[in-house]
Amino acid sequence: MACPANDQSAPGTLFGEPFSKFALKQLAHHFLVAKQLPNWRAPTPTREHVKRADNIIARIFTYIGETFCLPAHTDWSYNPSADKEWLIAHHKHYFSIDLCQAWSLTGDQSYLDAWVSLTTTFIDQIGLGTIKSSDAQVEAKRVESWVTSYLVLRQSGRHLNLPPDFVCKLVERLGLEANYIAANLRPSRNHRTFQLFAMFLVGLLFPELKDGPALRDRAHGLLVQNLMTDFDAGGVHVERSTHYHNITLETALGFLELAIAAGLDIAQALRKRLRLAARFAAYSLLPDGEIPLIGDSDNLDHRALFEAAYRLFGDPQLLWAATRGESGIPLYPPSYSFSGYFTLSDGSTDFSQPFSKRQHIFYDCAPLGEGSHSHYDLFSLCWSAGGRQVIVDPGRFTYHAEPDQNGNDWRYAFKRTSNHNTVEVDGLDQTRYLSKSPRPPAGIERVRRRMLWDNLRLD
Repeated sequence: MACPANDQSAPGTLFGEPFSKFALKQLAHHFLVAKQLPNWRAPTPTREHVKRADNIIARIFTYIGETFCLPAHTDWSYNPSADKEWLIAHHKHYFSIDLCQAWSLTGDQSYLDAWVSLTTTFIDQIGLGTIKSSDAQVEAKRVESWVTSYLVLRQSGRHLNLPPDFVCKLVERLGLEANYIAANLRPSRNHRTFQLFAMFLVGLLFPELKDGPALRDRAHGLLVQNLMTDFDAGGVHVERSTHYHNITLETALGFLELAIAAGLDIAQALRKRLRLAARFAAYSLLPDGEIPLIGDSDNLDHRALFEAAYRLFGDPQLLWAATRGESGIPLYPPSYSFSGYFTLSDGSTDFSQPFSKRQHIFYDCAPLGEGSHSHYDLFSLCWSAGGRQVIVDPGRFTYHAEPDQNGNDWRYAFKRTSNHNTVEVDGLDQTRYLSKSPRPPAGIERVRRRMLWDNLRLD
């Protein structure tokens, strides 16, 4: 449902009164100038944003460790990789933020033009629910990328260069995506958190949409409930992956900041739970600024997580983590346990010792996590000394369950007990692996999802 090109026409039926009667330029002006948004702080634009944005303009995209130069003609259904996760990552539009940050920092119109062009072609080519296996999680992350990009431009003051028809088209598509997500919510865990946050963002920031207020209120209530089950009483994410712990916590803190700015009620119990989750993330932080790759994990820079946590909770030990020891107070006590994870560090109380020179051990005595993001790694450890990682966990490598041309199931290889720093008994994994591939390698079982009608008996 795109906006019409005629400025005298109403922009669409997704908007409530009186906005459905606004001419296109009038509505775009409202979004770009007159609209007041809750306090929101965009990450500071850096030269890294510009570097990545330059690659995007050159049509060079990197996801899941694979880099491809895409054809000049944009085809959003094209996947240059044999791994379906590449296209899934591409459809999340993380690159939007880099382009908008680069435009914000430099004022170079080519970055803005690239964002408008890529987003427009995507909206024109790709409908809702295209990647069925994503269960609306891809839509949720794409909504977050688009809204963040839009807010980056508003905060920079450079948003007035956006074409009015594009602004209207983007907001309409955000409304459609949010409604699609609301109709396809996961029952629990991190995907549901991402979905509810996307609904909350759209409903809060675009109340002009007919369903905006209802989306906001529904997502607010459900998200508070889901976060209390996403993170256990010890402050650890229930899927037992350090990566998913941090990215889910980043989402939770973003929700908390916006909800507080909008004057919405947030239970004290959730604030305490999220502060504890932030402290687990800080205790997990390695001396080189990375995280131990427990479960399905990738390395990302989580500095913004600790900056948000410090703003919300005022804990100087979280500031220490955010600044890599340049400000704040070192973690005390230096060693701590969270829900079966033990972190041990020497010198955290020594103000003279650099953050990067600590010795750090992460020891995993936690149970197998919920869902499928945990690995078979009980009693494994990661050790850093002298600023370097000495004993490491391999992380996830891939979600792709299809065997390669040599019959190797790399998904299984990175989950199995023998590839972690722990004890393997009689060559067996600590729990059995079930492949999602329809044709798993010999000796590997296939997961079978029993459908409702499998249980029906016809007499």
